[in-house]
Amino acid sequence: IHTRLRVEEDALLYLKNREYRFEKRNIRTVFVTASTFVSPHLWLYQNAGRLEVVKGILTEQADREVPADLVRMLRALGERTRLQIIRNLLRGVCTTGDLALKIGISQAAVSKHMRILSEAGLVKKTRKGAYTVYTFRKEAIEYLPCAFYETML
Repeated sequence: IHTRLRVEEDALLYLKNREYRFEKRNIRTVFVTASTFVSPHLWLYQNAGRLEVVKGILTEQADREVPADLVRMLRALGERTRLQIIRNLLRGVCTTGDLALKIGISQAAVSKHMRILSEAGLVKKTRKGAYTVYTFRKEAIEYLPCAFYETML
């Protein structure tokens, strides 16, 4: 009923901003409701052996603006150096100096790219004494396919 809902042998998996797992052995009843509120939309809730599923449906096609946060994220990902930065951040926490050495660009250039990645919500910066360290926000990138799908369809 939805591309973000997967049925496995022992569980239902729902992918949104993170993975939600509903064990089949804990579900006695499933209620499915259609909603015209937001589409495409999928909502799942489990309580006392009941799994409630609300699936959005279109009653008319509306032209919507593409959300600014999605555009910022896609623009931030659309540059080779920023993808190299993300690859390094996926291996661990880095400072601008670490990234400059690994990628072969100046610390000022790294800082410029980090500002763009931070504004897009893809990295988190934390002060550690005299240094600023950066980490990649995996939950942000996991959200991207969902946001893209919901915006485009």
